[in-house]
Amino acid sequence: MITIDGLLTAFARNANYVNTHLKDLTHTDALLQPPAKGNCILWILGHIVSYRNTILDMLGQPPVIPANEAARFAANSAPVTGEEPGLARFENLLAAFNAAQDLIVEGVRKMSPEFALEMVTRGESTMSRTDHIMSFMRHESYHAGQFEWLREWALHNWA
Repeated sequence: MITIDGLLTAFARNANYVNTHLKDLTHTDALLQPPAKGNCILWILGHIVSYRNTILDMLGQPPVIPANEAARFAANSAPVTGEEPGLARFENLLAAFNAAQDLIVEGVRKMSPEFALEMVTRGESTMSRTDHIMSFMRHESYHAGQFEWLREWALHNWA
């Protein structure tokens, strides 16, 4: 069974991992394209923040980036291959990620048992609010893991 403390611990672990692996990187670093099919740091971070907006919505919290900005990083969106008009800056996305962390903690702590167990439909999936949020947290963990080698790629100028 998912507990509030377990959920908060998992999100805190993700936040620590993301911040550790993105520390000292620049917007230019975040735009470096991996040599194999995949996305750059900026797209992955934007994708995580986009999903955090969804989590915040499920918790009754405000979004941390505007919907049009989040849409740029939605599932199946085109990869970011360089600068483009209106593209979010790396430092702003990282700040939004951290702001979302605080709002997620606040929202999860305020959940009543009834609110947590309410059945919610997102896309084609219907499950409890808590199960959805846990699913999104696991999705975030997957993408956060991509930062480790992308950081090495950026810092060692292997491009």
